[in-house]
Amino acid sequence: MRRRDTGTNILSHPSFLDLWANTVGALIFIIFITFLALSMFALVHGLKVNWWPLRINTETLPQATVKHDYQVVLAATGGNELPIEISGVKYGTYKWTLIKGELPPGLRLDPQKGIIYGTPRKASEAELIFSVDDAPVLDDQGHVIMDRKPVKKAFRLKVVAPPPPPPPPLTIKTREVPRAVCGMRYALQLAAIGGSPPYHWSCASLPQGLSCSREGEITGVPETEGRYELAVSARDKGNEKAERSLILEVMPRGKVPYHKLRIVTSRLPVCRVDEECYIRFAAEGGVTPYDWSIEPAAALEEMGLKFSSSGEVTGRPARQGRIDLTVRVKCQWYGKTDADEKRLSLSIKPKASPYRPLEFLWER
Repeated sequence: MRRRDTGTNILSHPSFLDLWANTVGALIFIIFITFLALSMFALVHGLKVNWWPLRINTETLPQATVKHDYQVVLAATGGNELPIEISGVKYGTYKWTLIKGELPPGLRLDPQKGIIYGTPRKASEAELIFSVDDAPVLDDQGHVIMDRKPVKKAFRLKVVAPPPPPPPPLTIKTREVPRAVCGMRYALQLAAIGGSPPYHWSCASLPQGLSCSREGEITGVPETEGRYELAVSARDKGNEKAERSLILEVMPRGKVPYHKLRIVTSRLPVCRVDEECYIRFAAEGGVTPYDWSIEPAAALEEMGLKFSSSGEVTGRPARQGRIDLTVRVKCQWYGKTDADEKRLSLSIKPKASPYRPLEFLWER
């Protein structure tokens, strides 16, 4: 009588292992054939199907500037990238839509290319939500066989005011200086325009008895007559420097020349809200000290500025605006009064906004 071998495992039986191997091989073959069939179907019918999920890659929108051209491309990947036409409607690679918010005035969206472009007209900030949709997949009969849902993403687009134009170059405006008399008090205020005031002055080759202050005032009593070539220079707070040579003639005692008093300041620098404003009016001729006055002084005070009789405007403007001023200067000459006046305009503009160069984002 034959005894049953109880020590044999059915899972290790050769016939079972052969069956398992055949089954796995058949499944792999079926998967391969299915993939090959789908690929051939796509090739025959001209389909380009991307099985990766559709997503928006752009993270942030660069800052825009008023009256500056702006262009940025919204980038997406995945989905179906095939341009098709359905019922007369052409689909590009992707179709972009602004589903929430409004673009700042002057900007537009190209829905086929996903480009935000244009020229912003005013400073603003917008909260935007864009959606992107890919093209549906069609069979050879034109029926939709796959259509993904659009994806959306929120962005913030900020439009800032343009940066202030650079100031004109620093230039010494004083070209001629009145003659001095040996042994008599002399005073001259040097004038400059452009750059970033206040200015710091320096002078060289002055006649003995005269000195030059950092504010550009040459004062003193010349002790020796002669013709002197002065080397004057002005430096602004931005470290820009301007230089000029001036001829100062010191007359012998007893010959007292007199030059008509006149204001030489021809225009005023632009001041900005909440930034330090410094203006110094300049005159030449006459006899120092000069006595300055301005109208309307109350308008300056309303703006947060102060005017002194030495011809200086200082302070931090509290608001923007424009003031038409009448500036007057006078001096005394042997009991007679010499005077001059000039009309000038002071512009106070908004505080400059931070600016960074526009960055263009090009992605596919």
